[in-house]
Parts: sequence; C-alpha cells; structure tokens
Amino acid sequence: MQERATSSTWERYLKTEVEKLEGNKVKLKVEVPSKVLDGALKKTYKDLSQRLFVPGFRKGKVPERVIDAQVGKDAVMARATEEVVASRYPEAIVRSGIEPIESPDVTVVRAEAGQDLIFEADVEVKPEAKLGEYKGLETVVPDPSVSEEELDQQIDILRGRYATLEVVQDRPVGEGDYALIDFSGKIDGEAFDAGSAEDYMVEIGSGALLKELEEGLVGMSRGESRTLQVKLPEDFHNSAIAGKEAVFDVSVKEIKRKVLPDLNDEFVSETTEHDTVEELRQDLKKKMEMVKRAQTRVQAESLVLAELAKSAEVEISDKLIELEVDNMVRELAENLQRQGSNLEEYLEMTKSGMADVREQFREDAVKRIRRELAIIAVAKAENMDVSREELDAEIVEIAAALKRPVPEVRLQIDQKGTLPDLRASLIRRKTVDWLLENADVMTEEGKKVDLTPPQPPVVEAGQEQAEAIAEDSAGTEAVSESPADVEEETRSAAEVRPVSEPEGEAPVEEGNDHE
Repeated sequence: MQERATSSTWERYLKTEVEKLEGNKVKLKVEVPSKVLDGALKKTYKDLSQRLFVPGFRKGKVPERVIDAQVGKDAVMARATEEVVASRYPEAIVRSGIEPIESPDVTVVRAEAGQDLIFEADVEVKPEAKLGEYKGLETVVPDPSVSEEELDQQIDILRGRYATLEVVQDRPVGEGDYALIDFSGKIDGEAFDAGSAEDYMVEIGSGALLKELEEGLVGMSRGESRTLQVKLPEDFHNSAIAGKEAVFDVSVKEIKRKVLPDLNDEFVSETTEHDTVEELRQDLKKKMEMVKRAQTRVQAESLVLAELAKSAEVEISDKLIELEVDNMVRELAENLQRQGSNLEEYLEMTKSGMADVREQFREDAVKRIRRELAIIAVAKAENMDVSREELDAEIVEIAAALKRPVPEVRLQIDQKGTLPDLRASLIRRKTVDWLLENADVMTEEGKKVDLTPPQPPVVEAGQEQAEAIAEDSAGTEAVSESPADVEEETRSAAEVRPVSEPEGEAPVEEGNDHE
C-alpha cells in the first residue's frame, strides 16, 4: 500500500506535489503554466518552419497548418512538451525539496494548447536518516599539546639539516649510520634491473633500501662482505619479480656517523630569524601546537561523524551504493592521474579487475552514505541554513584561491548552476562544526579538548625556516629525513637503487677515506 505524504508549494511559475511511494521512490507531480507550454509550442513551430522544405513556401514562412500536415500536430506538441519537461524538471526538484539519485520515469498527464502542462516523474530519492542521540557525542583523541620531547625532536631535525658526516674507524655499522656500500642482487642466479650499485651511500634506518637489506648491514665492519637473503615486497616496483626471493652480495667500504651542531644562540641566529634558543623554542612550539590542534580537529571530526552514523537508522538501496562506488572509482582515477598513472596501470599492478575494486569500495561506500545522510538529517533537525552574505563570502574566498576576479567566478557559478551545491557544502560545514561544538571530546587522560579551529599566525619575513620545521611536526613523533646527494660520486647510483624514497638535504661530509 502506498503511503501518501504530499508536499505542495505554489510559486509564481510552477506548482509541485510530492507523493511518497514504496521504498525510497516518490512521484513528483508538476504543473507548468499554460503560457510556458504555449511559448514552447510557438518556438517549435518557428524552428520547424526554418528547417522544413515545403514547395511553394520560403524557409521560415511555412504556416502552422502546413507543418501539422507535414509533421503531425501531436508530434509538434510532443516536441514542445519534451522541451518544457527538460527545462522545468530541475526547477521542480529544487522547489519540491527532493534529492533524486537517478533519472526520472516521466509521464505526461496533460499537454494541450492553452492549458497548464501536467507531468509526473517517478524517481528514487535519497532516503532520510532516522537519528539517534546526536548531541554530546563522545570520543577520545590524543592530547594535542606539544611535549618538550617532541619539541626537542623537531629542533634536532633543524640541527640535522646542518649536520656533518664523520668517518667511523673503531666500530661496525649501527642504526643511523651512513654506510658506503657495493651491492649486487640476483634472483635464481640472474641479475635484475635496479638490483646492483657501487659506491652507494645509505643511511641505516631511512628506508632508502629494502628493509631486510638495510637491517643486514647492521653489525658489518669496514671491508666486510656478506651474502643476504631478501624477499622482495609484494608491491615492489617491478611487478614481474615482486614477492620473489633475492640474494644480495654486499660489501661495506666505509662507515660514517652524523654529527649534529651544538644548539646555542650562535647556531640559532645563523640559521633562523631568531636570536636565542629560547625564542626559537617558543616560536616553534606555538607553530607545532597549531599543527597538532588542526590534526586533532580532523581526527575528532572523523570519530564524531562515525559515532553519528553508527546511531542513525537508514534504508540504503543498491542503486545508491552503486552510485557512491562510482564516485569512489572516479576519485581513485583522479588521484592516480595526479600521480602520473591511470586505472589500467593500477589494475595491472594490483593484479585485480574493476569488479574487485568496486567490491572493495562497497563497504566504505555504505559508511560514507550513512554518514552523509546523518549529517543532512542533523542539518534539517537544527534548521541549518546559510545567508546570502555567507555565500558571497565563500565566493570571494574561492576567487582568491583561484586568483581570479570575483565577478568572473560568480558568473561561472551561475552559468553552471552550482550555487545549490555551494550552499549545500556550506550547510554541511556548519552542521559538522555544530556537531563538534556540541560533542564531548576528551584525551585519554580525561582532559577536555579545545576544538576551536586554530588561526594561523601572520607570517613575517624570515619565518620560512621555523614554518618548515613546524610542518615536520605533522605526526605525533618526529620523522627523520633521508639525506640525498651525500657525495658526488654516489649520485649516479641513485638511478639503480632497488627501493628509494624522496630525500631531504644532505649533511656536509668531513673527509672521505675510502679510497
């Protein structure tokens, strides 16, 4: 039995009525004023008069009665009706407030000259989520404050940028050392591409080489050689040999250690815009706290929205899931394109088909749908809206980001009809902000977390160094950088390394005794 829950609005140009059908389907009944249909009919006759070739009549001068005889009066009306339905259906969607997820099944109820056009559209719409408790959602996040240990680690990263390398004579290779090595790898007795190098400088623990290969170097002394058994990773860049066992003959030619410069006011004044160590620590801590607070807010948002979605009840159709999977596949393709790859290469590398990828996305697609529908339900429950001033301010920000004139951006938005999307985006943002403001977000120690969006400080001339260090604090633990171009003679070896990562600035070497 169909449930009838109609919603009718009378506007100057359009009248809509919504009837709820079974599942997530609705019947949208639309009445278009007669003058709109009559205008479309007149335009259709004019177009046909220009296109038809009728003996005895010039183009554009063919009478309507002749066109009716040539084409058929019903065919002319059908053409005009099709044009009106196509142009007025999007307006009817906005006025009725429904959110279709598919193309409509349209039935024309009445199409007569001088009469209002009536048509009905059966269409599946986004379901409405039934919310559980959404105020005061509870979650736990790491403490966003910056410890002295974290601060020291980031300052050591700065010191590492000005480090020197000193030759080690009295001990074997250890973690963090730099080893100058020759290596030659084989699989089933055959050499393979990028499996060998000479005079290759590697920082132990940097991940520049295969993990087992780096670990095998620990404990080796200068002049020592070893044979190491290494299993190539499943995601090895050469898929033909990924996952296979390789044998590497490795020789250590030289060992060096990184020596950090002393941390004092002289070092700080020479390498940063600050004059003292204390000034550097205070400024760096402030920037690290800003970064960690932003990260904590992102994490809290993810957890709070997950709790919101978990408590919501919603009926999700296979159609909606497939549409979301389509979006996720499109996002994957765009990300791969930005990385210089494509879907075909990805499928080949992962040894999978498109059906496998879609199946892998399905579970996350359901989570995303449930989350977004729950956000929409909260927005409706709390009467979230945006003003024209807020929309204008957002357009100004978009124009600034694109470095284009505001009128040009506004015109493009109007032409593409994306203002409703922009409005929906702002409502979503306000709703999420509201959920976070009303959530109970604590640290593991039970301390209330301030989720106020951090305001970036004004960057003055000379602050680039401290800003760069602050960016290194993106994780809760410091991440050491891998120096590159350590020696002129090792640069060519970079082209044949088995596994390499993007590397940072190299320490300055002192001496080179391997020859």
